[in-house]
Amino acid sequence: MPLLKHDVVRRLREQKCWSQEELGHRAGVSPRTIQRIESGSAAKLDTIALVAEALEIPPEDLIREPPPTVPHPTPTTGSCHDPADIGPIPVVLHRMSDGNELLDIAMGSLAMLPHTRGITDPKDAKDIGSLFEDLGDYGDIGDELSTSAKLAAGIALTGRLRELKARGWWIFAAKKRHSFMFPTGTPRTMPWTTGVIMATRADDSAVLHREVGEPVALVVIPKDCSFSWR
Repeated sequence: MPLLKHDVVRRLREQKCWSQEELGHRAGVSPRTIQRIESGSAAKLDTIALVAEALEIPPEDLIREPPPTVPHPTPTTGSCHDPADIGPIPVVLHRMSDGNELLDIAMGSLAMLPHTRGITDPKDAKDIGSLFEDLGDYGDIGDELSTSAKLAAGIALTGRLRELKARGWWIFAAKKRHSFMFPTGTPRTMPWTTGVIMATRADDSAVLHREVGEPVALVVIPKDCSFSWR
């Protein structure tokens, strides 16, 4: 398990005037977990993702890289690198029950990245696929919608979320910031926001029923080598 920058966790928590209990509640982990982190103990990647989400910082910023025993090669354009070579850190997605919240994610993203798990029924495939397609459309035309049209869309999405939940499907989503590196010319990056959405069953292994708070879904995003997830 990777070591964390425990001083960063403590500093950010204190800046927000949170107790260890409050940070644990917001992250969905026990206060003892926060105590262990701030005392310098290692943590699982899932825990790092949850604590970083609560502190509103990239999870990579919490990981303490050990001094290299051999020189690391300089990353070349198109290469992927994870902090401390620990592998990809899961992205935390939140369960959607309010269509307006889901609409905000779609309209505030430059692209939508959908995930599905365990779909075998043709009707489920059709309805979930249609939901994902509509969210992609809202991302394209959201700025053109009137206020009344946005309100109507939010109400309709809430109804679809309820219908899918009644059939055993949970929808998780979040906006994730990352940077895109242009592979040609002068190396430069630009900020990018992607909406990540997943349809899964409540008992799926991707769903984390936290010690406190609402369940979340943890999904590992396959990294395109030109992207750096934040």
